[in-house]
Amino acid sequence: MELPCETASKINLVDLAGSERADATGATGERLKEGANINKSLVTLGTVISALGIAIN
Repeated sequence: MELPCETASKINLVDLAGSERADATGATGERLKEGANINKSLVTLGTVISALGIAIN
C-alpha cells in the first residue's frame, strides 16, 4: 500500500472567551485581565497557525 506524501488539513478557531464586550460582562480586576490575556493568546496562536500554513504552501 502506497502512503500519500502530502497531507492537507484545515483548522478553525473560535474565540468564545471575548465574544462580548468587556463592559457587558461585568468583569473587573483580575478576571478582566485574564480575559484579555486569553484573547491575546488566541490571536497569537492564530497568527502562528496562519504562518505555518503559508510556509507549507
